Amino acid sequence: MKRIVTVISLLLIGQSLLAQKVKPRIENVIVYPLMGLIEKTAEVTLKKGDNTFYIVSNSPNLFPESLRFQTNDQYQIISYNPLLQYNEDYKEYVKTLPQSKQAYYTSLTDSIKNNEEAIALVKENIQITQKQITALDSFKPISSAQTIDTVAKMKSALEYYQTKMSELKKTLRQQNKQLTNLQKQKHSLEKQKQIFHQQYEEQVLSNVEKNYTIKVEIYSEQAIEKAKINYSYFTMASTWEPIYDLKINSLTNKNELSLQANLSQRTCEDWKDVNLSFTNENTGNSVFLPELSPYVANSLVSRDGFLKSARKMETKVMEEEEEMITNNLLGKEFHLNRKITMPSSLQHKTINLNTQDLKIEYKYIIRPKLTNKAYLQALICDWQDLNLIDAQCNIYYDNKFTSTTKLSPSETQTDTLVLSAGVDEKIAVQRKVHKTTPEKNVFSKTLETTVEIDIVIKNNSENTVKLEIEDQIPIIHNNPDIIITPLDLQGAEIDKDGILTWNKELKAKGLITVAARVSKAYFYERMCYSKE
Repeated sequence: MKRIVTVISLLLIGQSLLAQKVKPRIENVIVYPLMGLIEKTAEVTLKKGDNTFYIVSNSPNLFPESLRFQTNDQYQIISYNPLLQYNEDYKEYVKTLPQSKQAYYTSLTDSIKNNEEAIALVKENIQITQKQITALDSFKPISSAQTIDTVAKMKSALEYYQTKMSELKKTLRQQNKQLTNLQKQKHSLEKQKQIFHQQYEEQVLSNVEKNYTIKVEIYSEQAIEKAKINYSYFTMASTWEPIYDLKINSLTNKNELSLQANLSQRTCEDWKDVNLSFTNENTGNSVFLPELSPYVANSLVSRDGFLKSARKMETKVMEEEEEMITNNLLGKEFHLNRKITMPSSLQHKTINLNTQDLKIEYKYIIRPKLTNKAYLQALICDWQDLNLIDAQCNIYYDNKFTSTTKLSPSETQTDTLVLSAGVDEKIAVQRKVHKTTPEKNVFSKTLETTVEIDIVIKNNSENTVKLEIEDQIPIIHNNPDIIITPLDLQGAEIDKDGILTWNKELKAKGLITVAARVSKAYFYERMCYSKE
């Protein structure tokens, strides 16, 4: 493969030969959910006066706008400029794209070139205008009044000065505005080019050697043999996703919760003995303070109906805002207690961040009307002390994978965090419904039916378990022709929606039965009359 040809070659040859090329070392990496922060150190030798260096081998995926250098008391960084390098065969790889994409890329590169030429021309014009203002100001009438022999000439000279100065300043403002617009245009074009590179990296650039070289200009008042340059940048080629593993052992009652980092390291630069940290903080939050817009109340068409809906809508908005505030307060950081080496790769790597023992209470939720399965819930008490974050959680019950759930501490407002641990086949459930309808008496005004629900649960495990059994009885809304009467609920709690709840404890290998009897009474004559 041919050697890299870069934008650096466009600089003065003499300056390039004199400049030092420096290879940095990665010291720290902080990985965010959507990007990574790379912190580097480069060691250089400074001479007294001006120094120019090229720091090579930086990630091709870095954000140029995020590049920052730390200040130092020993020297002063005058300027720095990241330059993206591509192999000279890049154009050959671009030719593999469809014609429309090739044309777009050619147009984009031509626009960038024209933009740079326009910026250079405007900068020259600004310098000329500034020199004209300086020259005119040095010959203003007030400073050379002794050479003006008449009031008329004095007035004419003053008018010329004011008019010309006004024109020049107006021209300068227009030129500066033009320069600002061109620089914004350049930023937009470079962003489009970067997006193009990212979109077609796998297709076009996979075999193309590329990286960022950073040109740094430093002024030092004295010679320094070993000066350290510290800088950092963000890259989207390094991301992570938190994943929990909850391992439940029903025999020993030992429970382990492990936080794993599913790490993507595609920066095209290897990490060697770096300090690695992970954070769930969001780096995409806006730095600009939001503005309140006018809160316009619409006309009240219906006083009762509209006011109710308006209050409902306002309550909903307030709840959403409160939830957003709660979620923003949960930023946490995790540091590895060892240095790590990790090459750049297309493959994800899982890193264990921490493992902790949990005290968990268990409860089975059973809804036999809907399913004969028993759903295990893990109840984590005092979870606030565990430094938990929102993440996917894989549940392992007795070394067997059972389910995947969501660990959501940001949405939990109680002292108990509830996890769904999946179905336990060791709990057998059976539900039977019996209906009894007596023969109709010719003199009776009602038709009564008795419904009996029997729920049988068998515990085939070796442990005593807690059960929460739910069923329901019918409820009536604004129908005087039907009466529902609970006859025997066997201690079940009942809510306004007719939901029955039994809380039971079932010993190992034990059997339990719960039942409910309900009467349905129909006013037969009125119902028949209404049908006619």
